Amino acid sequence: MKIADSHSHLNGEEHLIVHAPEAYRDVKTAISQADGMTLRNSEDPQTRWHACSESLGELLRQRGWEDVPGTKMPCFTKGRVALGMHLGGSSTTPYEPFADHILLYTGDIINVGIEILPVRAMAMDTEGGRNLSSGIAYYEGEVYNVMRHGRNSPPVPLLIIGIAP
Repeated sequence: MKIADSHSHLNGEEHLIVHAPEAYRDVKTAISQADGMTLRNSEDPQTRWHACSESLGELLRQRGWEDVPGTKMPCFTKGRVALGMHLGGSSTTPYEPFADHILLYTGDIINVGIEILPVRAMAMDTEGGRNLSSGIAYYEGEVYNVMRHGRNSPPVPLLIIGIAP
């Protein structure tokens, strides 16, 4: 996999560079080492993305990230950084991708969040099939929502990362 694009909300990326460079390096390394070919191993879009999510999760666990129990989507923490992945599943509301980050931030558990989302170009595969379930949150749409709602929504420093195979 590769990082196709990123958006820093409330100086999320800058916070990572200055205060949590190891965690930021872990995330970039895990994304680059995750096998993008898992997206081609199944006909079902949800199965493909579940496999990709599991691959990324295992790479993060190997680097000392811990699972956050009780979250709807895969969520990990390392120090005061949280990472959420919306790589599949059913339709979501515009704010759901950041709900775990907001809860952890307002509970003074984290200082910054990272959200990994697929880019919109991944919705359709080259053979005309679907790579994403319909209605899934994707990078460009969520960055648009954050920018449309202004500086304070969501009220947590975030780095939103768009990934592609």
